[in-house]
Amino acid sequence: MNCLDTTPPPAITSDDEVASYFRSHGVSDCLRLCQELPQGSWPWYCAVVRLEKFNVSAVEPYITQLVQNPSPAVRQACYSYGRRAGIPYLRPFAETDLSNDLIGVLIPNANQNELSLSWHAQSYLDSLAGQQVGNALPGR
Repeated sequence: MNCLDTTPPPAITSDDEVASYFRSHGVSDCLRLCQELPQGSWPWYCAVVRLEKFNVSAVEPYITQLVQNPSPAVRQACYSYGRRAGIPYLRPFAETDLSNDLIGVLIPNANQNELSLSWHAQSYLDSLAGQQVGNALPGR
């Protein structure tokens, strides 16, 4: 896609549709999809986490902007992305969120203790220390 293309991404409502879109599109299209989906929605969360398939430097400006958002759902997605991508630049934000028990995105089939932003921040920090943590999406 070139920067003059104004064709909107398709209406996406599920993780399967996000996965299909990501399989057939490049980083620019996928970042644009993330920007156009409603922040905090399940499809948006799935799209942000799937950005780990792309070069970290291409995604870093978007993630750095997102992690500063006051919404726990938005920061949760950043920590899930960061855990999967293995990037360290979210550490200061995660350390701040260790005591934040607000609920972010409700992940289907998640354990009750995995719902808080503090759990996601700790999970991200644990991944930086090389500890094994769970996946952010079912089946991944």
